[in-house]
Amino acid sequence: MLRRTAPCLKYIHPAPSLRAFRSINEESLDRYCPGGYHPVRISEAFDEGRFRISNKLGYGPYSTVWLAYDKKTTRNVALKICTADPPRGGSFERGILDGIRTQITSQPGSHRILQLSHSFKHKGIHGNHLCLVFDLMGPDLEDYRNFFPGRRLPVALVKRITRQLLFGLWSLHSVCKIIHADIKPQNILTETPETRAVANSVAGYELQPIDPLFDMPDEFYIASSKVYTLDADMTRPARLAVRLADFGHASWFDRKLPGNTQGQRIQAPEVVLDAKWDHKIDIWQIGLLVWDLIEGQPLFNGYPPNTTKYNPDAHLAQMTSTLGPMPTRLIEGAAPDKRQLFSEDGNMVDDFNFPRTSLEERSQVTGMPDIEKMRYFDFLKRTLSLDPNSRPEAETLVDIPWLSSI
Repeated sequence: MLRRTAPCLKYIHPAPSLRAFRSINEESLDRYCPGGYHPVRISEAFDEGRFRISNKLGYGPYSTVWLAYDKKTTRNVALKICTADPPRGGSFERGILDGIRTQITSQPGSHRILQLSHSFKHKGIHGNHLCLVFDLMGPDLEDYRNFFPGRRLPVALVKRITRQLLFGLWSLHSVCKIIHADIKPQNILTETPETRAVANSVAGYELQPIDPLFDMPDEFYIASSKVYTLDADMTRPARLAVRLADFGHASWFDRKLPGNTQGQRIQAPEVVLDAKWDHKIDIWQIGLLVWDLIEGQPLFNGYPPNTTKYNPDAHLAQMTSTLGPMPTRLIEGAAPDKRQLFSEDGNMVDDFNFPRTSLEERSQVTGMPDIEKMRYFDFLKRTLSLDPNSRPEAETLVDIPWLSSI
C-alpha cells in the first residue's frame, strides 16, 4: 500500500486468501512455466536495478503489469513484463510502439496514445522476457464505468472520451500508418491531475510490500490492485483524460496480421467475412465503444439465440438485422464459405431468427433532446457502416456535429 497525507493514493485489495477464493480473476498459475510468465516478487529489481517493483497492477494473456519506481527518472511507472513466448515474440509490438514514439511526438493527438518510454530484456527462470515501460495511469474504462449507475457513462463524458480517442487515431492513422485493431474499454486508460501527480512524485510515500500468497515457484501468485486517489473526483468530465493503450494486436498499414486480428465481439464485418480490411476497423470499434458506454451493454455479442457461445455467422446475422443488408462489394470480397451465407439482396440465408430492428429501436437512452438524439444516431450510423469505405476518417469525425456540441 502507498500512504501519503494528500493526495492519498489508495490500493483497493481483492480477497486476501487465494486458497479460500480459487475463482479470483487473475492469470493462470499454469502459465508460470518455461515460456510463460515471469514470477515477479515485490521489491524485485529490473534492468540493472533501475526499476523496483512496488505492487501488481494487472495482467493479460501474454503479460503481467506492475507498479515500479524508476530510480533514473524518480517517477512511478507501469512495467509490462511479457511472457517468454508472446505472439510474434513481442518484437512486433515494440516496433509499433517505437514507430509511434518517433513519429507523433509533436502531433496534436500524441497525448492520447500511451507511448513507450523505455524497454529492455530480462532473463528469468522461464526464459527471456521483453519488458516495456509506460507512464503510470488510472483505471481503464472497464473499471472506471463502475463509478456510474448501470455502468452507463454520461453522454457528455462519452463525447469527451470519444473526441480524445479520435485525435489519437488521427495521428495514428495519418502520420504513423498504424492500425490499433483492439479498441475496447479495457485498452483505454484514464488519468486525472491527481494520478499524474502520483506518477511524478514518490516523495512522502511509504511502500509496503505485499507478500505472494503462495511460495515460489511452484504456486506463485500475487493479486492485482487498483489505484485511485482518494481526493480525485473521477466522475467530473472536465478533469478526465484518456489514452489508448495495448498495441499487442496492432499492425502497420502495409504489414498486417493475417486472419482475425480483433476480439470476437468487436470484429468489423470485413474481418468476420475474411475479406480485405484496413484502418477503418478502428472506426467500427469506436462506434461500438460509444454504444457500449452510453447504452451500458454491447451492440453485438455474436451469440445464437439461447446460447452463450460465439458464432461468427450469428454475429453477421446480428449486424444485418440491425444495420441492414451486407454490401454487395463486401460479400464479393469475402471468403468463399462466407459468400454463400448471403442471398442476392445482401441478407442472411439463415438469419438465426433475429428480429429486424434499428439502432433507434434498440437504444435505451432516455431524456436526450431530439436534436441530440438525432446527432447521436448519425454518429453511430457513420462509424458502424457495414461498408468500410463509407466510414469517415478519424480527422473527419472529430468535427462531426454530435462531438462538437460538448
